[in-house]
Amino acid sequence: MLAKKISPLILPVFGLILCLISFRLLWVNEGKTDLITTVKTSLPAEADRVDKTLDGKFVSITGNLSTNDLVADVQFLRPGQYVKLARQVEMYAWTESKKGKRKKSATNDGEIVKNYLYRKMWLAVPPSTKKFKYPQGHLNPSLPYENLSFTATTAKVGSYYIDPQIIEISGMLPLKLTSECMVADKEREISGNYLYLKKSSVKKPAIGDLRVCYTMLGNNSNVTVFGALSGAQLVPYEYEKRKRIYRLFRGYREDALLQFTKESRPDKWGGRLLGLIVMWGGLFILFEHVVTALKNKKRAWQVGQWQKIALTLIIALILGALVKTFHIITANTWLLLGLILVVFYFVFLLINRKRGATLK
Repeated sequence: MLAKKISPLILPVFGLILCLISFRLLWVNEGKTDLITTVKTSLPAEADRVDKTLDGKFVSITGNLSTNDLVADVQFLRPGQYVKLARQVEMYAWTESKKGKRKKSATNDGEIVKNYLYRKMWLAVPPSTKKFKYPQGHLNPSLPYENLSFTATTAKVGSYYIDPQIIEISGMLPLKLTSECMVADKEREISGNYLYLKKSSVKKPAIGDLRVCYTMLGNNSNVTVFGALSGAQLVPYEYEKRKRIYRLFRGYREDALLQFTKESRPDKWGGRLLGLIVMWGGLFILFEHVVTALKNKKRAWQVGQWQKIALTLIIALILGALVKTFHIITANTWLLLGLILVVFYFVFLLINRKRGATLK
């Protein structure tokens, strides 16, 4: 008996909890500082001299990148003045794809018939043959070489030192391969930006054949770096709770800000989308409970499933917009004061009207 009384309350309570959680998610998400907002507070520093007045400050430096270190991939590439070098290995391997067609028959409306196609192509991550529907005759060997990164130990941007081992680097370029920069081997051949480990692989590759390419960031590159100054050293800039910025981009400050903007948008909108989905789910559960309760009381209110979905989605979007608007108001002192004054003004008018009605 007790279970029957409690069970109808479980879903609406769960829906209410989801709504409360969604409000919390949306509010916290709107309160998070955008990455681009933080980055724009960085102070541009001249690269040609160490500015002691900026010590400890969050800065951006645009200048020439240089290193005296020699970096190499001992298996394939001779030493060169690279700040960072990344190796990618590709294998000529089998790949599986499937296409489904609905096949009608006299006994049923139709069944999905899948056709499996197998093709040979150059792949950075060859699929395991075990995952194929028909593995026989489609064997992919395992990669004998790994994708690796090689980094200089020291580097400078203008007059400032950076740590290439920990700085996050964006915008590396493909390395143009020549016989002078590669480790000599008669069995290998260069074609385009690839080193083929077998000469026959260039025109007639076989399953298991390998090729290697590189991306790099080298000497005399024009870059922009972000971080905190500590004397002549650029170190990670720490903000909020365990967040930090220590980045290097090819190009100028404006190019880097544009990239930061692209990175900030998905994070902010992802949080909003999550909050709205949770709110939508909670509202739908509550609305479903209300409709069921009205039906039980024999009140005429017919609402279709798609109408419920559309109505609760619209309400969720309106509430989400209200959360954002209210957060903007509370975050701006003048807007908040203006809202308080407007509320007081309307309360004052309401009181005066009531007094006037009482005197009459």
